[in-house]
Amino acid sequence: MNANFGEELVYWYLRLNGFFLINNFVLHQNSEGRTSDADLLAVRFPYVYEETGGRLEDWDPLLLSYFEPGKTIGIICEVKTGLDFNTNKIFQDYNVNKSVQRIGFTSNELDYQEIFYNSMVSFGDYQIAKLLVTRKLHNPKSDCLHIKMVHIRSFLRERMHKYMDRKLGDRMFFSSSLLQYLIWDESLKMNR
Repeated sequence: MNANFGEELVYWYLRLNGFFLINNFVLHQNSEGRTSDADLLAVRFPYVYEETGGRLEDWDPLLLSYFEPGKTIGIICEVKTGLDFNTNKIFQDYNVNKSVQRIGFTSNELDYQEIFYNSMVSFGDYQIAKLLVTRKLHNPKSDCLHIKMVHIRSFLRERMHKYMDRKLGDRMFFSSSLLQYLIWDESLKMNR
């Protein structure tokens, strides 16, 4: 996984909330703009389930409160770990368009055109949202959902604590050294 620590934390947050993800998805240059990337593209199906950590009571209520139950969810996610960033360069229309096309819920541009100006669009059995994760206390943009990085860190710690009996023994199976460290660190706190 080639990502900075913030993107990696958000990757695992979404993964532990039942999403399948692509990180650093390249959005190739075309006549609308320069080459860019989407930090994370995520899809979650309505009946996702895992025995360890993937049941209804395990999902983050904050994240899922944004979405209608029973819908397939697509998220275009941008992660900013610093305090100083240009909000005008986040979720530019041509990048959002390419991201929505990659998620592939519909080929009809009219279905998702509203997402350019809003945080989320619903059509049929699908919802697509733009999610910005930052250190900031308040959402710096009005056209996207916002979750604070500290909330994500807390969620991951709580999940590791709740399932420590499984996570500690299985930590080396996770491809992320950052997640392995979080599991190990939480086990130290529990055994002090």
